[in-house]
Amino acid sequence: VVLIRICEADAIDAAYNNCPEGRKLLIEPVKPSDDEFREEWNKTESCTLGFNENDPEFFTKRGERVRSKSEILIADTLYGYGVDYLYECKILLPGYGTANPDFLVLDIKNRRTIVWEHLGKMGDPAYVERNLRKINAYLKAGYVIGETLILTFESASQPISTSVIEETVKHYFL
Repeated sequence: VVLIRICEADAIDAAYNNCPEGRKLLIEPVKPSDDEFREEWNKTESCTLGFNENDPEFFTKRGERVRSKSEILIADTLYGYGVDYLYECKILLPGYGTANPDFLVLDIKNRRTIVWEHLGKMGDPAYVERNLRKINAYLKAGYVIGETLILTFESASQPISTSVIEETVKHYFL
C-alpha cells in the first residue's frame, strides 16, 4: 500500500508490463493491463441502429457500414491509429431518452469512453434543432465538451477537413 502511494500509477503499470510473462503470473496487478481493459471494453455488442433499404452504402476499412463519407474518414482514422471505437451504440440520456452517438471511443490513457458526435448536416435547420437538443442532453448528463464529448461539424458548403479529423484523433487518443 505504501508503495502505491509513493509511485505514480504509470510507474506501477510500467513495472508490471515490463515483467517477463512467467513473473506476471506471480503478481496480482493493481489494475487490469491496457490490453485487458481494451478487451473488456470491446465486449460491447454490435451497436449500429440499422439502415433503411434505400440508405446509401458507405463502408469503413474495418468493413462496417456507416451513414456518411465523413464517418468513413473518422472511423478509418481511428482504426488507422489503432484506437478502439464502437459505432452508434445506445446510451441513455436522462430527460432525453436513448441517443446513438456516432462513435464511442476508448481513451485508453484515461480509462474512459469519449462520445464523438459528427454533425454533418449543419445547413439543415431541422437537423440543427434536433442535435442542439441532444447536445444539451449530453451536457445535462455530465458530458463535458472537449473532455468526454467531441463535436465536429460540417455543411454541404463547408465539409470537414481530413486534417481536422486527424488532429482530433491525435489530440484526444494518442
